[in-house]
Amino acid sequence: MTSQPSLPHPRVLALLGDAVYELWLREQAVERFPQASARSVHHWLIQHACGAFQAKLLVHLTPTLSEYELDWVRRGRNLPMTSARRNTRLTTQQSTGFEALLGVLHMQNPHRLAEIFGQIHAFLAPQ
Repeated sequence: MTSQPSLPHPRVLALLGDAVYELWLREQAVERFPQASARSVHHWLIQHACGAFQAKLLVHLTPTLSEYELDWVRRGRNLPMTSARRNTRLTTQQSTGFEALLGVLHMQNPHRLAEIFGQIHAFLAPQ
């Protein structure tokens, strides 16, 4: 039996997941608004990269997540937190769990990450 390589700490995975989500979101903005001003694209990015929106995404995605994925969300959500400046503690915990999920999927299962991004894309479509 071969063992899987160990993964970074959930906080490090959340940091990675934040960067992965930010890059994906910027790509979405470029595709959606190729002729828009940088200011309006930036405004759209701020609305969709904030912790409150990530928490909404997590609620939307939760029914489709596996037990393994939910475990990584829990690990990220349960990290010790400092007071959030703009979000409630619960929102910060949920967004950190979302970011940890994206980080672990980026490292272990890019195909599943693409599926998650497909679900997020569909969630963004009507907006």
